[in-house]
Amino acid sequence: MTTPPTRTAAVICALALAACSKSEPMPPSDGGGGGAGGASGMTCQEIRLCVLEGPCADEGCVQACAQRGSPAAQTAFEALRACTVQACPTVSDVNCACGEQCQAGGSCLQQADVCLGTVQMDDVCDSLCA
Repeated sequence: MTTPPTRTAAVICALALAACSKSEPMPPSDGGGGGAGGASGMTCQEIRLCVLEGPCADEGCVQACAQRGSPAAQTAFEALRACTVQACPTVSDVNCACGEQCQAGGSCLQQADVCLGTVQMDDVCDSLCA
């Protein structure tokens, strides 16, 4: 028996919310970023996900995420962060960040594109902001 698409989507969303309910990111056990970043550090997109999925509750959490990125990723993330805080009280304000980084008319769309790099799917805009 197949599950209706809307029910499946609701279950996936519920699981994703439960998995992202902590306010501090978990440091990688191998000291690297894992995922696409590998041993050279997290990508900008992985830093962005670390900050917004938590969401980070304070500057220390944001810095912990950023420090796990490669130098290029940190630079791209800081540009995106600087743009986002122009309109949002904190970079981890998910609703505000979604508006600035993902929605038409957002002031940080270019910086978000740079952060994505060659990634085709934006997990922040397509999942967290949907």
